[in-house]
Amino acid sequence: DFRCYTLPGRRRIEQWAAGFADGLSRSTASPETAATLQASRALGELLKEPLEDHSGKSRLLVVAEGKLLLTPFAAIQVANRRGVFHYLIDSWETSMLPSAQAGIQLLRRGRERTAPSRGIAVLADPVFRADDERVAVRPAAAREAPGPAATGGYARLPFTRLEANAILSLKPSKSDLSALDFAANVRTAKSELGAYRIVHFSTHAYIDAQHPESSGLELSMVDRNGKEEDGMLRLPAIIATPLHADLVVLSGCETAAGREVRTEGILGLTQGFVYAGAQQVVSSLWPVEEFGTRELMTRFYSALILRGLKPAAAMRAAQLSMRGTKAWAPPAAWASFLVYGISR
Repeated sequence: DFRCYTLPGRRRIEQWAAGFADGLSRSTASPETAATLQASRALGELLKEPLEDHSGKSRLLVVAEGKLLLTPFAAIQVANRRGVFHYLIDSWETSMLPSAQAGIQLLRRGRERTAPSRGIAVLADPVFRADDERVAVRPAAAREAPGPAATGGYARLPFTRLEANAILSLKPSKSDLSALDFAANVRTAKSELGAYRIVHFSTHAYIDAQHPESSGLELSMVDRNGKEEDGMLRLPAIIATPLHADLVVLSGCETAAGREVRTEGILGLTQGFVYAGAQQVVSSLWPVEEFGTRELMTRFYSALILRGLKPAAAMRAAQLSMRGTKAWAPPAAWASFLVYGISR
């Protein structure tokens, strides 16, 4: 059916959305502040009537615009008929769409395409610097006049290796790809990912909202001999990569960010992978902590692979599981990752 609901003006809604997301991103290890809670419940009040009218449903596809594109809907608090507040995730699995038309196109593409023949490809723990202990040979020239990758650049992400190993150990297959260390490079990303059903990146992301074509994923920046190489998988290269994946997971900081394009969503890494052929993309709203991300991803893939859940349902299961623990109970610890797109 089709129903209309009267809402406040755009400015007020975006103030609540921005305050809510910003508040959560600043309080990863602590409960929501009063201001964050107020913004969350204000958004929940807007959703209350529509959700009650469709209480027999369990899947929520959100077609958003503006600040709502970067809103962690799962953590919005909604009051039930008795006035008791609960998180949206308690009753609904949510996923995002840039437009209703995009959802129709993704469903059509999902029906028409051939399923990939291989399992999971994981790129993690890249080598960013020539002074990394994994570099076997350090050229004298690099020691005397080091380039940017020699002593600067990104710090290593050791927990991403643990995350990768945990994912690949759930249901080992000879068709899986474990691209760690120097193998987590741009060449691998461009040439080997098209045949995989699930593609997982666990690394740093660089986001340029003003010039989204400069945004990208940071992969290995040196080879095993310490020679510098271009380690940035930029947005144009992502779009040009022929993917057939059911799911791409961007396990890094703020991988959902980019430049808003009216009626088309956010132009950034998430949209880039959808344009490249991914059916669904998981990405993050704010800077995430390594250990907590590894925990969430392990639980997400357990639900996805071992229980056979679809991505949105698997993310809901993982987030509910995190919320049920003392260490990860605050929504800032589990609500950053969103599922974009729609499954077949």
